[in-house]
Order: sequence, then C-alpha cells, then structure tokens
Amino acid sequence: MPYVNFKPYIFYIPTTCSLYKQGCKQETVCGWDPGPFECDGLDRSIIEYMNTNVANGDLRNRLARMLVAIEKSILFDYEREKFQVGNTLKIFVAPEFYFRMPYLQQVAGNDYSLEDYYQLTAAFWTYFETFPKIHPDIPLKDWLFMCGTCVHYERSGCLKNEIMMFYFRSQGNLSLREVRKVHTSGIDGIYGDKDWNRSGTLFERKDPIMERFHYLDEPKIIVEICVEHLYDTTKQLAMRYPGVKMVVLMAAGMPVKDDDKHLVPHVQYARCDGMFYGGPETMTEMFETDIRGRKMPQYSARNRVSVCAFTTIDMTTIPSLVGMDGYVVVGPKTVATPTVFCYKL
Repeated sequence: MPYVNFKPYIFYIPTTCSLYKQGCKQETVCGWDPGPFECDGLDRSIIEYMNTNVANGDLRNRLARMLVAIEKSILFDYEREKFQVGNTLKIFVAPEFYFRMPYLQQVAGNDYSLEDYYQLTAAFWTYFETFPKIHPDIPLKDWLFMCGTCVHYERSGCLKNEIMMFYFRSQGNLSLREVRKVHTSGIDGIYGDKDWNRSGTLFERKDPIMERFHYLDEPKIIVEICVEHLYDTTKQLAMRYPGVKMVVLMAAGMPVKDDDKHLVPHVQYARCDGMFYGGPETMTEMFETDIRGRKMPQYSARNRVSVCAFTTIDMTTIPSLVGMDGYVVVGPKTVATPTVFCYKL
C-alpha cells in the first residue's frame, strides 16, 4: 500500500558544537563521552548480547541509548495508534555523528574500526529480529529507522560517514540499506587521504551510484546528510525519480530558512540536526514546502510531543572533554536533555 502520511520520531541530541575563546578562532568539534550506559526498559537478552558482542565501550553506550529511544518510540506509537490504517510510515531519525568516537580519540587516529561497524550493524539487526519475540502483540511494520551516521574505517584505510537504515515494510519484512555521505564538510573531522570521498585524489569525487542509495523507491523518500543539502543532491534525485513525498535531512549544522533555494517543492521535510544551537525548537522540525519550494507558513508552528528523555548533558563540560579548556560552547543554553519527539503535520 502506498504511504500517504509520514510520522517522524526525531531524536534531539547534540552530537556537534562550536567552541569559542577570546582571541582564538572558533572551533567546531564532534564526538565526546556519551555518558552512562542507559538501557532502561531493554530486555535482558538484548543487554547481554551487547555486553558480549559489542567490544567498543563507547559504541556500546551510544547503541544502548538509541535502542531505548527506538523501543520507547515503537511502544509509544502502538499505544496511541494501534488501530491506524497502514498508510502511515513511521520514521525514527537520529542526527549525524551520533556514532562518533570522542574527539581526543579521533585526533589520535582512533576512530571506529570496520569490525566495530560490523558489530554495530549486527547488534541492530539482532535487536530488530528479537523484538517480535519480546513483544509478540506489537506488529513491527511500516517503520523506517534511520540510526544516525557512523564514522568508521574501511579496509582501504579511509573513513566513511554513513547511515544504517532498517526498513520494515507493510508485510513486516526487514531490509537494511547503508547510505554513505557523498560530500565531506570542513567540520566533519575527516581530512586528506583518510576521506573516502577524496580517496586517491585531492578533489571530491562525484558518485552517482552512491547518490542513488539516498532514494527509497517504495516510500518515495530521499535522505540527505548535512552539506549534501547545499550540493542539491536531493533536488537532482527528485528530478530523476518523480513523485518524492518526503525528505529527511539528517545533519550536524544545516539550518533551513523559509526561502531556502535548496528545498524541493511540494514535499514534506523532517530535519534532525545534531549541532547544538540551544534546544529542540532549533534542532528539530517538520514542515511542508509549497509549489515554489518555500516553507508553508501554516506549518511554522511545530506540532510535537515528547516520547522519552535521557540524562541531561551539561554542555559546559564539553570543552574539557575535548581538550580545549578555556573555551566555551557557543549557544544560548548550557544544558541539553536528549529527547525523542513525535511530529505530526
């Protein structure tokens, strides 16, 4: 059945921030200690699996928190919409750099390994396969899980920044698609010969095959990752594949203005941004564009409800965590409470 409606579950959580110090250049960093192992509500079998099969402790902590966010989103949706017609696709979205090694590890060359990435993917797959056994009364279908991006090494020694997308169709069958960011930004922390997008050359390579992976045909959705928005990747895909209904912008520093010339006309947008601007009102949003590609004014008021929240992050501690004592985090707020919000138009 073609999807008519889209309901995003957007995970507000800072993954990137700008730091300022008087007399110094402003710096942008991504990645810091993820905090405690938050697994409240997860089945013991899932916790045991992670403890046994996900070797990297930093990765394991981030994964546990995301699985809690995913599970609470599923349960929240089921309790409120259990009798809904199957023409609505629920979309869970986490921001760019959700899976990113702490900054001091990055500068030492210790990003996630390829084996770490395989373990992460296997853990997600195991969780989704186990879910029906733990919750046999909840049908897991019409869900698309966009699990942030993960920066990790490849066999070539290059670093990739890519999304793991797990898609449950209306029949309940599960598929995985990996979507690689095809344009590297200056704030990504990926430089020189380690950049997959510039492997073997100083110039960024155009990769239409990987761009194609950004488009999902059955739900008519395009996903763009941060600076790809400025390269009009989505606009080009929308021309190649008519009928696009939804665009998900997963970012770490890509605000969208009302008259943004890079927006696709007459579609719905969900934006999940990890750049700490101060709060969910500036880092998450859902809106629709008109026939000229402008934000429609009637959707400027955000219609969202909190699903679940996690341990509050004291953003004033970030400079010391990334080895930049004396700097302060740019933004009007000093704390952030990671929260999943459900959005409806």
